[in-house]
Parts: sequence; C-alpha cells; structure tokens
Amino acid sequence: MDIKNKIVLITGASSGIGAVMAKEFAAKGAIPILTARRTDKLKQIASSLQGRHAVYAMDVTNTEEVNGVVERIIAEFG
Repeated sequence: MDIKNKIVLITGASSGIGAVMAKEFAAKGAIPILTARRTDKLKQIASSLQGRHAVYAMDVTNTEEVNGVVERIIAEFG
C-alpha cells in the first residue's frame, strides 16, 4: 500500500504505539498529524520526523476540541 503524501491522524502520538506509528508513517512518506494532550512531548517526537507533519494539542474526550482540530487539519491540508 502506497501511503506517500497521505494524511494520517494519530491520537496519543506523544508516547507508546502512537509515537512509533508517527515515525513509521513519516518514514514511508505519509504526512503524520500528531495529536495528544501534551504538546511538549509531541514536539519532542515531531523533532525526530522528516518530511511534512503537524502537531496539535487535543484531548479526545473533548468533542469540541476534536472538532476544532479536525477543522484546522482540513483547512491546512485539504
């Protein structure tokens, strides 16, 4: 499956499986969108990524926050 230039939204990207997936998707040419509650950890993960990516603070238990982040992603990435 070719995922080059595909946008991939990753929740919980500040650690564990989410962080590993962000690195794997970036290595395969995808555009990982890293989300989690703690932007300091997200920025740390993002600093190790090559290529296009983005970081957004987002708590998945907050519907308004999720909707806002998704709207920002669509506005920025189409």
